[in-house]
Amino acid sequence: MGAAPSFEAALQEIGRLTYVWTNTESLLVHVIAGLMGCDKETGLILFLTLNTTRARVDLVERLVKHKGLGDEEMHRLLGLTKSLSSTGPSATAITTPSIPLIPKAGGI
Repeated sequence: MGAAPSFEAALQEIGRLTYVWTNTESLLVHVIAGLMGCDKETGLILFLTLNTTRARVDLVERLVKHKGLGDEEMHRLLGLTKSLSSTGPSATAITTPSIPLIPKAGGI
């Protein structure tokens, strides 16, 4: 049996998890904007309007199916959203925005 991890090691792991999830949610903003054909700021507004990860992933899935993408691209994106849904935070948890609500001049 190994020694219990130190408190600092646990905090580092929590920090890594937070960093990875923040990047994942930021990527969702860009995916939503790309699928909607809008700028990042509008994609951010759509993202923040939906208060759960499950709702955000559902939007991406519906947009992917609606856009009429090629089969390969559609299945690849749907596979990614499926894996995100199965590994992400609870669909009922409200997530805190990890990016500024209203960017200053110059964009996100």
